[in-house]
Amino acid sequence: MEFWWLALIVMAVAIGLVVAAWSLRNYRKLSMQILFSLSLFLLVFKTVEFSSYRAAGKALYPVEFSHISYFVLGATMVSGVKKFRPFAGLLSLVSGAAYVIAAIASPDSIHNDAYSVYFMIVSISQHMVLLFGGVVLLNLDKYRVKDVWIPILGATVIVVFSILVHNRIIYKDFAKWDDMIIIDIVTGNILKYIMPVGDTKLEWLKGLAIAVILIIVIGVFVAYYFINNKLYDKRAKKGLLKDEDYELGLVAVAKYFVNKKKAAKIA
Repeated sequence: MEFWWLALIVMAVAIGLVVAAWSLRNYRKLSMQILFSLSLFLLVFKTVEFSSYRAAGKALYPVEFSHISYFVLGATMVSGVKKFRPFAGLLSLVSGAAYVIAAIASPDSIHNDAYSVYFMIVSISQHMVLLFGGVVLLNLDKYRVKDVWIPILGATVIVVFSILVHNRIIYKDFAKWDDMIIIDIVTGNILKYIMPVGDTKLEWLKGLAIAVILIIVIGVFVAYYFINNKLYDKRAKKGLLKDEDYELGLVAVAKYFVNKKKAAKIA
């Protein structure tokens, strides 16, 4: 690994941000403010970025898992829809953690896939924001386990969407339709980052990889809710919950004006 130092940098930054996110678990208001600010910036930045691609005539779209995670996290926090927070948290955590794992397993790919040092730094920064956001959202509220179908359905929609893009049914001019991480995962070709997969004798490994990834994804989804509930109940028992009614986003703004109007009528 020529760029082994890149793996160390990504690991160090990831560990630092996870520790920082975890340290915010008893400060809901501050967590909300930081995450809202980062999410808003990320949403605006990615919107401008992909809009500029279209303006320049480049056939690039937000179709990768991490791309979708940027917009889901940004839209969820800016809108303030609480039901979508576990989904946003899961996507963010999976995207961020997967990037760290990829950087450790194949730092050369992380370096070589970037158009320049600038884009590499931006890519690392964006994925680290996702990792940070995933951990913060894990501790932000208590999520109902019976709502686990929401992220599972959301992930399924993302996979179906990616397959449609890959088969050039959607975004027919997409420049990288044959180089999509999600497609590599659902076909088992993700193994190419750590070993040669061209040998037909190794085809069974692809099927095994798909099965293992599916089990891991479902396990992570269920575990996210389970761990969230345990952590929340533990903080509640210790009396560490505060600012539970503090919200940011369009929903909070709408509720504020509705309540203000109701108060005016009563007065």
